[in-house]
Amino acid sequence: MGKLQIYNQSSAPANAMPQATGYAPAPYNLIEVHGADAERFLNSQTTSDVKALRPYQSQKSALLDRKAKVVAYFTLYRKNKSYRIVCESAQTQAILEHLEKYVFSDKVEFFNLSAESMLAIIGCDARVLIDENLTGEKNLALFDRDLIDGELANIGVHIFKAHLSSREAFLIYCDAQNFQNLQTKLEPSFERYKLKKLSADDLLVERIEAGVAQFGKDFDSDNLIIELGMEDTAISYTKGCFQGQEVLARVKSHGSPNKQLAGLILEPAATIESGTPLMVAGQEAAQVLSNGYSSKLGKQVALALVKRDYRTPGRVLEASAGEWNGTASVQMLPFIQNYDLKAKARELYQGALQLYTTGGAVENNISQAITDLRTALLLDSTMEDAYEALGVILSKEGQIDEAVQLMEALARINPDSIMAYANLSVFYLEQGGGKEKAEEAKAQSMSIRMRLAAKEAMQQHQEKEDNVKIEAEARERQAMFEQVIEIDADDLFANNGLGNCYNILKEYALAEKYLLKALAIKPTHTVAYQELGTTYEGLGQLDKAIDTYKAGIDVAAQKGDMTPLKAMQSRLDALSKQQ
Repeated sequence: MGKLQIYNQSSAPANAMPQATGYAPAPYNLIEVHGADAERFLNSQTTSDVKALRPYQSQKSALLDRKAKVVAYFTLYRKNKSYRIVCESAQTQAILEHLEKYVFSDKVEFFNLSAESMLAIIGCDARVLIDENLTGEKNLALFDRDLIDGELANIGVHIFKAHLSSREAFLIYCDAQNFQNLQTKLEPSFERYKLKKLSADDLLVERIEAGVAQFGKDFDSDNLIIELGMEDTAISYTKGCFQGQEVLARVKSHGSPNKQLAGLILEPAATIESGTPLMVAGQEAAQVLSNGYSSKLGKQVALALVKRDYRTPGRVLEASAGEWNGTASVQMLPFIQNYDLKAKARELYQGALQLYTTGGAVENNISQAITDLRTALLLDSTMEDAYEALGVILSKEGQIDEAVQLMEALARINPDSIMAYANLSVFYLEQGGGKEKAEEAKAQSMSIRMRLAAKEAMQQHQEKEDNVKIEAEARERQAMFEQVIEIDADDLFANNGLGNCYNILKEYALAEKYLLKALAIKPTHTVAYQELGTTYEGLGQLDKAIDTYKAGIDVAAQKGDMTPLKAMQSRLDALSKQQ
């Protein structure tokens, strides 16, 4: 009988703001992989394209058995020629045993650096907190990396960007002897930024909201990776062979698996024991997995393995699970989209300009504007407007050396930045003794201005030529499909193809006829729903477009066609907001 714990939903509104940044020890381990054959060996054993991984970047990856079932799922980071595997603690031994089993004459070594746990820091302020505690030379582009090696509060660490939450999250590794010391040294920053010490339940809800399944709780070695929705991020079908590939490709070619990971919103809110069957009209519709109360959404959210006939996004099921009875609304994962750091950076930038322009004479406003612009650049190191604004403000505040450094950094990021060189021409003079450099920067600014004007004219010309080419290709395909239809009026692909051509040509009234015919021929042809939705949008018939996308999403969910499903869901969400 499932465990039941009822919550009072009125205690947290549906529009609750995200919690403050938090921290906690988290059960993750670190394995290092070294050796001349490390890349080739890992590429042959894992599901991801290791050869495509750039230094200091990461990719999701997995190990499979011969039946394509999950041995382990983890994040792989590349340093230079060596690699780091960050995994849940429960998977460490299985990963090591699997990899060591297949080492023959390969020059590769594995080092288990596992400690009791790593320190997780989650939230908007995580990046700022880490940056202020980093020892050594600062670099605005440092956080463009997924792996940072260095010292934090004078303790040697490895810092990994990690998918633990819908907000930005980091896992910080140091040796076990220094783990408590590191937390102690960071406590002043935790207090300054009002970090909450996250409980196990907090971490649980963070990962459920982000749609992150946990080994041993939501899946194990009896699950196919394709059931978990991990194949899009963790599997390369083009890199070459890996164990389980043939079985995986065969399962994928047959369409959607019988059960697949999805989200459920449970009403009334109640904690249900993981593994409890969700029953609908006497039939098992799903298996409820990790679940918890989301204060951000004001709802009980759950990961679940949902059977094919029930997993249409938005479908509301009258259901029971153990002692619980209520409704379960099927949701696409994640429940909460990843927090947009670039949007936050833009918000800080605009706020800083407002502070400076409306209260520039107030010292505190100037100081806050500078702080916010620096934070904006920490969140988005490519934000040219923030470089320019911060450089100009600093120059006016007499901090000319830093202003010059910012403009030089901007020129490195974008060698065609007119404002970088225009500002440098002024700042070099203000530095003193830089007349020659100032004149050179001014000349460079004028040269870029002329070159960009010519480039824009050329792009406009090229765009016109591309449009003509696309239209000509559509006309050619239209003629070909019309010939096919003359021979066989019920040819599915010719009808769908003609609809696509007429959509490209913006002849939507003609497109509707052929797309409706395609769906009459095959009511489960997912891409025809997507095309027909586009047609009705073009005709301005938004109600019909919404109904078409809903029907298409239902079909795509049944078939497991995730790419068109996500595309139609995106359009449906956009149209719903317009109504």
